[in-house]
Amino acid sequence: MNDQTLTIGRAEIASHLDIASLIEPTVNAFKALSAGRSRSKIDVLHPTDHSDMHVKSAILDGSDIFTVKVAGWSAANKDLGLPASSGMILVFDSATCRPIALLQDDHLISDLRTAAAGAVAVRELSNPDACKLGVLGAGEQALRQIEAHRLVRDIREISIWNRSRSNALKLADLISASDANLKVHVAETARAVVEGADILVTATASKEPLVKANWLKPGLHISSVGSDDGAKCELDPACFKRADLVVVDSAVAALQYGNIFRAVQAKALSSRSVVEIGTILARNAPGRRCPDDITISTFIGLGVQDLAAAKVLLERLSI
Repeated sequence: MNDQTLTIGRAEIASHLDIASLIEPTVNAFKALSAGRSRSKIDVLHPTDHSDMHVKSAILDGSDIFTVKVAGWSAANKDLGLPASSGMILVFDSATCRPIALLQDDHLISDLRTAAAGAVAVRELSNPDACKLGVLGAGEQALRQIEAHRLVRDIREISIWNRSRSNALKLADLISASDANLKVHVAETARAVVEGADILVTATASKEPLVKANWLKPGLHISSVGSDDGAKCELDPACFKRADLVVVDSAVAALQYGNIFRAVQAKALSSRSVVEIGTILARNAPGRRCPDDITISTFIGLGVQDLAAAKVLLERLSI
């Protein structure tokens, strides 16, 4: 590595990273965290009632780099028709703490590694023959999760619901254009999406639950990726009473933010009932036990995922 701090922009990052390239590094990152070989700190700031800023750092035993990410979301930008997300990742040399690179990704790495985590969860927890995907949300992450799920499951039907029907229609058109063999439609209600799905993705910024417990059918896997701070919640706490398995990326983070925080506060879930995905991936805990199990993965998003993605990027750029 040279002595200069490099600035790498979104376009260059996009040409060297994709979801598929991050799936196995994400598996290894989750294993490392659950084994105590990585430390990932999270701080969530709320500059206004309609914006949030996530500061996530990570170190990994034996790694020559560590990372600090600052990534934000603002409804004000969204209302103006601008990208709602922004951010950057600083990469440091582990031995000297010298900054090596500034990844000016505008949230791209976060989007890709979140999608890769969704792929890991679905590959590990959903039924192998699951082919009907339901999606709540119609933003960038909804699109990325669809792409990720199609990498690991033979998805044949996709049903989409969003509060803005026009945005749902735009996403449906985009997905349909990518593969004429896919059956893609926009549902009238969130309930219709949930009840018709083998796999359900929730990728929203909702502060109130969108999914009710009595909508869940045997065999369903839910991947909730939008509830990443203390103000957000996509799943009604009663959903966790119905679930046979509840999986998180970090037990510590899950008890502070999102769906799990809300469910524990409502006494619908015991904190001892959650299982880290890393322990399942390492075969130190069981995953799905039978086809009728209802499984839920609800991930906050961890700095160690950013670190894993940064390592892939720097290796591909020969930095």
